[in-house]
Amino acid sequence: MSSGSVSSGGEGGTSPSNNSVTNSSSYQPGGSDALSAMKATSYGSTAISTAQQEGVNVESVAAIGRAESRFQNIATANGSSSATGPWKFTTPTFLSVSQQHGLGYTAADVTNPQAQAVASAYLMHDYATAVSQGINQPATTLQTYGAWVYGPQAGSKIAAADANTPLSSIISGQALSNNGMESWTVSQFRQVMTNRLGSAANQLVLTPS
Repeated sequence: MSSGSVSSGGEGGTSPSNNSVTNSSSYQPGGSDALSAMKATSYGSTAISTAQQEGVNVESVAAIGRAESRFQNIATANGSSSATGPWKFTTPTFLSVSQQHGLGYTAADVTNPQAQAVASAYLMHDYATAVSQGINQPATTLQTYGAWVYGPQAGSKIAAADANTPLSSIISGQALSNNGMESWTVSQFRQVMTNRLGSAANQLVLTPS
């Protein structure tokens, strides 16, 4: 997820990503298993009801939450990021989502998983909309996850890029280093993130109204 504001995007070549996605083998796939895991949490019903209200695929919300934290309300993501919580929000991104959508949250709420469950659906809707506009077709969970990690501008470029494109031609070196992707191609990013997101990877994020 981008560390910048929702409206301006994050990884346009300057801002580091909001989270680290290294050690992908330590994560279980998303999809239906992720939805079941999310339902088992104290905030799962909040995430589901908010996603349904906002026209967001609940399996997409679950898959990204599972990929980011395995639904652990982690205090800090890693040494290179201030991202926190089940969906790994940074405080600036969390506050931007709250302000943009009138959610009424403060910085103190960023570690509240119930608040993140709400904000995640709103942010996913924003990012999926931005990526859909960038690629001129409805965005999948995988394509939206690129925006979740690097911001909507870079996420759109990743979604539209040729598979052999080096990520370094799209993303800053510091952001790639934070995520352990310094030498990755777009193809590698898609393969690893598809494995992480599971069956939800190729599902559309925005549901028909």
